[in-house]
Amino acid sequence: MKRQLAIWVAHLPHNSLSRLVGWFASIKRPKFLVKFYCFMAKKLLHISTEEALVPPGGYESVNALFTRVLKEGARPIDADTRSIVSPVDGAYGQCGTLNGLMAVQAKGVTYPVNRLLGDDALGERFRDGTFATFYLCPADYHHIHSPIAGEVIKAIHIPGGLLPVFKESTEVHTDLFVRNERLISLLKTEVGLVAVVKIGATSVGKITLAYDGDFVTNRKKCRDTIKKDYAAGEHPVAKGQELGVFNLGSTVVLLFEKGRVSLDGEAIGTAIKYGQKVGNLAN
Repeated sequence: MKRQLAIWVAHLPHNSLSRLVGWFASIKRPKFLVKFYCFMAKKLLHISTEEALVPPGGYESVNALFTRVLKEGARPIDADTRSIVSPVDGAYGQCGTLNGLMAVQAKGVTYPVNRLLGDDALGERFRDGTFATFYLCPADYHHIHSPIAGEVIKAIHIPGGLLPVFKESTEVHTDLFVRNERLISLLKTEVGLVAVVKIGATSVGKITLAYDGDFVTNRKKCRDTIKKDYAAGEHPVAKGQELGVFNLGSTVVLLFEKGRVSLDGEAIGTAIKYGQKVGNLAN
């Protein structure tokens, strides 16, 4: 049934629908209706706010509920200086070694990371490297964090579609990750270049960056890839520091250069929290 749904929804105008969802989720008045919408969203999507900072009087919009901030200390960052941590709350979907430039999207389905990054030369930096994929659902905490300390040296926005990213959709649409809109943060770290690829999906009204407000996805007239380089030391990031926000759940892919890290494959398929250890720097 879900496979048939994945095929059917491919024909919908996902970008327009997602902008509509984003508009609706941002409505702030009348307040009594916003409170009702938030109540229903929590009920239907099983959203818990026990670990979140809830403003006096409640959230000002449904989007504010989705993009809620956590209480201080709610997500301890793994203290091991050689650890790699999860960038998000969500499901740990895939990890492994790239076969040349090919990463696993789903069982039996692969995609080229040079197309994911929209740049052949950049893709070559990750040849035979390591990848990891994390899936967020609407109930998850929606902020995206750095898996390792370093500095942001470049941001890339690649406009595209917004097909759904649930399991059956990743199995049916073999080029899903390279078709959907992406917002990429490139980090310079002690293990070389690291790519944090934030992938859009149906109903993701937009993705924003914590370090640069100029980048906003799913804009109606934005059709060209945008790249921006940053000066050395302009955007340092600590391990676990925020990089951006999904305005609904979606997918994050991490890419590491060859032989630089070792990821924990035994955790695949489990729920994970941001800041939780998922691997180590290679010896």
